Amino acid sequence: MSETPQHGETTELPDSPLKALLPTAVYDTLKWANLVVLPAIGAAYTGLSALWHWPLASEVNGTLFVLMTLFGVVLGVSKVHYNKNDLGIDGRMRLGENALLELKEAPQPGQTVTLKVK
Repeated sequence: MSETPQHGETTELPDSPLKALLPTAVYDTLKWANLVVLPAIGAAYTGLSALWHWPLASEVNGTLFVLMTLFGVVLGVSKVHYNKNDLGIDGRMRLGENALLELKEAPQPGQTVTLKVK
């Protein structure tokens, strides 16, 4: 078999030694907390502190804002690393006269496959 696959052939891509900076479960949980939980806690505490005269409302809200900013930066850096290194790509497809399909592994029936088109 030749080095370059012929028209209509598929090849398997080698596994990338690079890994995501954050495991998927950690990334998803941190994103959910940053977009939903922390802002809700801040809004609830700020609103209730005005009604019930709870102490340190601006300090609590400011602390949550700083944490959300920090988590947002960590999530952003992780996403840039993930996209830059094509970690979410299952394969590549080249179109044209020398069409080529390269997959990291054979997909299972019904599996969604993400390709990078060249």
